[in-house]
Amino acid sequence: MQKIFLWKITRVDVITSNGVLNLVPDKQVAFAELFRVMKPGRKLQISDIIIQRCEEELTEAKNNPKLWAECIVGALYEDYYTRWLEEAGFENIEVILHQDYFSHSDNASTRDVALNFNAESITISGNRPAQ
Repeated sequence: MQKIFLWKITRVDVITSNGVLNLVPDKQVAFAELFRVMKPGRKLQISDIIIQRCEEELTEAKNNPKLWAECIVGALYEDYYTRWLEEAGFENIEVILHQDYFSHSDNASTRDVALNFNAESITISGNRPAQ
């Protein structure tokens, strides 16, 4: 089911997202909406959590609110982020940074789950075409 965002803002210069999109249920719709509100020729930068193991294995973890708060449960594969940004219309999509975010967590369960799913933080940039 597609949700329509009814933001009053119709055009923005820059979009920055830090650890938010992993909590959005329908990320493809969110990417399309980001593209819609962005002015042509402008830049997007996202920092978020990715996993490198099977998403279906996260089923048990979905009942753990701490893992939702740590952004592991809603994480996707890196390829999904880049592909869905491209499908939304963004260009020049580039992964700028991979970072070990979870090894410093105070929560041992979070560290263990992050290690099990090879979870890490990435930063991705792209832009909306000028035309």
